[in-house]
Amino acid sequence: MNARSRSHLPVTGLALIAILVAACGGSAAPAATAAPSVAVATASAAPTPAPTVAIEKTLRVGWYGGNLAPAFKDVVVDPFQKATGIQVTVETANDDVRLTKLRAQPGSLDVAFFTDPIMSDVRAANVPTPLSDTTIPRLKDVYPVLRAKDAFAWSFGVWGIAYNADKVKPAPTSWADMLDPQWKGKVTGPDITYNSSILSLIALAKLGGGGQDKLDPGFEKMQQLRTNSAFFWPASAQLLQQLQSGAVWMSAFASGSTFDAADAPGAPPIRFVTPKEGGYPIPFNLVIPAKAQSPNAAAAFANFVLDPDVQAKWAARIYYAPANQKTTIPAAVKDKILSGAAVNQLQIVDWEAFAKQRAVVVQKWQSTIK
Repeated sequence: MNARSRSHLPVTGLALIAILVAACGGSAAPAATAAPSVAVATASAAPTPAPTVAIEKTLRVGWYGGNLAPAFKDVVVDPFQKATGIQVTVETANDDVRLTKLRAQPGSLDVAFFTDPIMSDVRAANVPTPLSDTTIPRLKDVYPVLRAKDAFAWSFGVWGIAYNADKVKPAPTSWADMLDPQWKGKVTGPDITYNSSILSLIALAKLGGGGQDKLDPGFEKMQQLRTNSAFFWPASAQLLQQLQSGAVWMSAFASGSTFDAADAPGAPPIRFVTPKEGGYPIPFNLVIPAKAQSPNAAAAFANFVLDPDVQAKWAARIYYAPANQKTTIPAAVKDKILSGAAVNQLQIVDWEAFAKQRAVVVQKWQSTIK
């Protein structure tokens, strides 16, 4: 995206709804069952005469599949349903499928997640509605670099290097280490069909004195990497299989998925490093579609996912970093989670500008990177 604690109890039941209602100047409607007792200052301060905001009873969320799906259900969806009584339906798909659905059926989702490379297309399709910390109070606690007017990253990984610590010695420290001929046949990278491949291309371009606006040096070094690689992978599941089997020793990859792969039974010592030239954020951007049929429930959900307690549990479960600066990182994963000032040191890509040259970049990749 281009915009540049202490853990506490999650807001539950009526209290969660009251936050949204109070922020809009109203008071919560009576519930069928009593809510857990949680002190919420903003709710008690709500003016009595203001109209009640109706909270819808259903919510449709577009999320991802793979290992992210069960974690999302356990850490986010089930607790939210229990706290609010709102029935959540989750549709799992990749970014492109989700955007295609919203183009064809603008009101088919109430909350949709997208990664950075596709956000320019999401905006071009007029999908997002502006977000406000009036209806989503915890927006003000999000790292500025992870927030835009119409979206925010509720969680993020880092694009760097995954490697087998038993095989790659010394440990890599630079993007240039992937180009060393000694790793021929054991190093790989993502194909252009995988969105984050662009991050690798830009990182390699910078090694050669280029960057986002000068990608030719990146293509030259990507050809060098391809020469050393038996294949370029089109999906993360393929890389994970190769890393865990020991067939591949090193690749550009996401931090959270790397740590998760290392936890697999029998997996070799898979490690992750942020190269000294800098890593790139891989955020899960939350968007509320302009045609959402449950906009108030969507705002309540957006506020819920930013709760420091929810953020901490997500980090512990899936190794993706919290976007809420007030989150206390669990001690067990603190060395694997980026936080504080380091977040603002990440390399930022201007995806809106890149969208204008994407077709040319894809065509050049397909014709030169064999």
